[in-house]
Amino acid sequence: SGDGEALFPRQYEQALTRLIGHVVDHEGREAAIAVVEEQYADLRRRLGADNDSLTSFDRLKNVTAVMDEVGFMAESSEEGGEAMLSVHNCVLHAVVNCLPEVCDTELRFLEDALGARVERQTHILSGCNACEYTIEFHGGLQGDA
Repeated sequence: SGDGEALFPRQYEQALTRLIGHVVDHEGREAAIAVVEEQYADLRRRLGADNDSLTSFDRLKNVTAVMDEVGFMAESSEEGGEAMLSVHNCVLHAVVNCLPEVCDTELRFLEDALGARVERQTHILSGCNACEYTIEFHGGLQGDA
């Protein structure tokens, strides 16, 4: 929780903000976004080459697990053929504060990795506790839901 996090030194967020600010000042916003896009490309690689051939249910589980491994505190749910993904920890929060376009990069990553239409319902940047996404798989949710 936010209260617990306040007990730990957070200088890395200040360092990350300064670093991104430096990239923006010297290379432009596009260059800073490219750095973030590379982080999501790395996540995409971690999903494995066979991710696209998995059932929609298994792609959702795969994406959730990889995001959780790197600290997003992600969880997914399926109910009545509808899928949701919740991200409880924005690992790029310090970057998002100065480059809100980063959130669009996450959305594109999810759409690509899931092979689905993804829509953000709640947003940490807007003060919500999580970024929650509804996921609409082409052909519906298939697999062991």
